[in-house]
Formats: sequence, C-alpha cells, structure tokens
Amino acid sequence: MPELEGFDVDMYQFFNDHQFQARLLDGESTIGNSDVRVILNASLLDMTKVSSNVSELTVGVMQGDNGVTPTMLGEFNIDSEVVVLACGAVANARQLLLSDFGDTNDNVGAYFMCHPIATKTPGFDAVNVAPRLEQGVLGYRNVGQFSNIYALKGVYTPNEATTLELETGRCWLDNGGSGDFYHEMLPWKESRISLADTKDEVFKQAQTQIDWQLSPNSEANYNSLTGLYRESVLKVNSTATVTIQPWADVQKNMVVNGHHLGTTRMGWSAEDGVVDSNLKVFGTDNLYVAGSSIWASAGISNPTFSIITFSIRLADHIGETLGKE
Repeated sequence: MPELEGFDVDMYQFFNDHQFQARLLDGESTIGNSDVRVILNASLLDMTKVSSNVSELTVGVMQGDNGVTPTMLGEFNIDSEVVVLACGAVANARQLLLSDFGDTNDNVGAYFMCHPIATKTPGFDAVNVAPRLEQGVLGYRNVGQFSNIYALKGVYTPNEATTLELETGRCWLDNGGSGDFYHEMLPWKESRISLADTKDEVFKQAQTQIDWQLSPNSEANYNSLTGLYRESVLKVNSTATVTIQPWADVQKNMVVNGHHLGTTRMGWSAEDGVVDSNLKVFGTDNLYVAGSSIWASAGISNPTFSIITFSIRLADHIGETLGKE
C-alpha cells in the first residue's frame, strides 16, 4: 500500500477460527495443577461492604438444561482479601450497580463504548455507507485470501500527529470499496449501562439496560477524517474517485460491532472515573476491576492484547500489595 499523508498503514491478519490450538509450554502447568481453585456454575449475586472493603461475596448456583427452564439451586458465600471483577464491560458495571459500589459520581456504567461499524449489510438503507475508493486506484487490492487459514487486510489509520492536530478519534479507511466504516467511539457520558426494571428469571435480580449513544462530536470527527482522506488520496492519484457518504447515511446504518469498552473507566479521581491507575475502585480498599471496562477512550485497535497487558500489571500490583509473588 502506498503512503498517504497523515495516515499510518496497518496490516491485519485474520485467522480461521479452527486454526487456534492451545498447548503447554515447557515447565508450565495447567490451572488444574496449580493453587487456583475454579468454581463452575457460580454466578456472583452480591458483594457485601463493611467500611470500605468487600467483606463477602454471595454466589448463586442454578440448575436446569436440555430445554428445562433454569431455576436457582442455592447460594453460598466466599471471603477474600482481594476481589477482582473481570466480567466484561457490561457485566462489570451491572455488578457494581447491583452491589452499590463506586457510583458516588454517577460514573459507573457511563461512557459505554464499542467499535461501531456502518456496513452495507443487506437490509440496510445505504448501498455504500463509508468513504469509498474505486477498486485499485492506489494499486492495492484490499483483502488477499491466501488460503483457508487466514486473510490479510490493509487499512489506513490516522496517525498520532493527525489525531492530536485535529482532536479526533481514529477509524479504518481502505482502498477496496468495501463500503464499511469502522471507528473508535468518542467518550460520551450519556452512553451508558444501567439497571432495568425487569428481572432475570433465575436469580430475580435487575437485568441490564443499554442506552448506546454516539457523541455529538461524532459528525465533526467523521468529516475531519474523511476530508483528510480524500485530500491525501488525490495527492497520490489526482484522477481517483473518492465517494464520501453524508454522515446522516452513515449514522443510520451504524451498529454495535463488538468490543464493549468503558463503563468503569480509569480516572484521576472519583469525580471523573470509577477506578484509579491501579484499577482499584475509588472509595474501596480491596475491590479491583479488570478488562476493557476500564478504558477511558476506545482506541481503534482490537482490545484483547491490552486487556491481557493490564491484567498482568494488575496481578503484579496485587501480589506486591499482599506481599506475595
């Protein structure tokens, strides 16, 4: 792919789902051969607060499968020096709300983000809902299917200097006429997870309600990035055809594509976040949160590796806090 002014070229390799295999490294052991105790069929129901600590976890067990309606079998309690919520960006917020932890400034559940995509999936109104180049005008075919194992995709992402200068989020733009617009959401407090009026059928607890909203600055963000994209493409190929769809068409075809983020965001204080830089919930001494719910902004990349990195960092911090390796 040729260079475009203001953009980085990112290459993404997509593997067939059946190609991933787990294996043990030399000297490593499985969870079953470690000191870790894994409890299956256990759903966290409540966290009891004493002073600023989580003193006890209430855990529920359900029964019923093969078409039988699940019912609650019973519950038990767990004591722990430290508690880490690692349930995903939706369930982490729901659990904090159910247990009344960390919500002194209405930040728990707020800033719900994802990686939205506007796509030309059948049934959507617009034929093309994103910046579109005629096939091959930059001399590159967007997706190369090399085998049944993986495919390679090249995309243009606004570089760091562009992002800072324009004060924008990032997106993926490509040279394949795919008609898709994939971007990072701008943080917006009114996009949030909350507790619904309805209750689940097994544990009789409030279910989750999601109010997904785009920031009012999303249109300006889109126009800045696509305008720069058009200018940069024309500098490389002055005869190229670049079709920029109106934001209204893009927005009405936008769906939640995946990667739930935010809802327990990291902040400097409880006024602007839910957890501190060590991922500890403000106002508590032993409650931490792991996962992409701690993101303060979405970024454009898939979050898995960052989740792993933050989790390793959190494990090290907890070990140091408890005086253990």
